[in-house]
Amino acid sequence: MAGSAMDVARWEALRRRFRPSQIAVLLVGESPPKGDTFFYDGNSNLFWHTWKAFTMAIPSVPNVGDFLNWFKAMGWYLTDLCPAPINNLSKTKRRELRVDGEPGLARFITESRPPVVIAVMLAIEENVRRAITQANYTPEAHYLPFPAHGHQGEFERGLATIVRDLMKRTIR
Repeated sequence: MAGSAMDVARWEALRRRFRPSQIAVLLVGESPPKGDTFFYDGNSNLFWHTWKAFTMAIPSVPNVGDFLNWFKAMGWYLTDLCPAPINNLSKTKRRELRVDGEPGLARFITESRPPVVIAVMLAIEENVRRAITQANYTPEAHYLPFPAHGHQGEFERGLATIVRDLMKRTIR
């Protein structure tokens, strides 16, 4: 698996720094990306397209430098199905590791009980559904494509629509 133990430990420390005390909306990605980018470093594709979707939905969203603190204050949080990058592995190995990640995601959902879960990659939809079932919990769930390979606009519009709807209902 790509991603050293040091990388994973650093990513988890960043996640903890930005974890809200009460998670209102849980975004679930497949894994941290291979390479030198990470959502909570504010430099990944997912970060940029998430920020852009929020700016489409809420005019008062802060600039990119302040976005992660604001995201946390609003009760939003991103976790991954797999703790280390898997996007460079074969389809078979990725599927296997996604299934292996389901119990951990189920435990996280059980512990945090987010009212809303948004899977950010259609290929992990079934994994997230199974984790929710294993958690014996029924949040509102949404499934969006990952913002790459021509799906950037679809992701941004989809997330912006969800954000606007949740803001109207006061779920931050």
